[in-house]
Amino acid sequence: MCKEGARGLCQEWSRSSADNTSGDSSIRLRRLRKHTVLYLIAIPILLLMVLPYFYMLMQSLAPWDQVDKVLFPRAFTLRSYEWIWTGGGFVPQPWAAGLVQ
Repeated sequence: MCKEGARGLCQEWSRSSADNTSGDSSIRLRRLRKHTVLYLIAIPILLLMVLPYFYMLMQSLAPWDQVDKVLFPRAFTLRSYEWIWTGGGFVPQPWAAGLVQ
């Protein structure tokens, strides 16, 4: 807001701020381009980093006859987790032995 004694200064400030609107839009456009380029680079890298974990999860939920044959199994099963939890008939509670070691 302008004070009564500073009207000339306020008018000059309002003119200069009106002139800067084109400069502000070019700055915004440059920032938008910069962010777009960064996202276009970052998203594929992110997908490459997440893909192995997704693959492991899908394979752990796949029936044993489909492991390493398809990316998306036709059916999901928790049989692998059950096998690990119960020891697979070899060692009772192998997860507990792993915690002790």
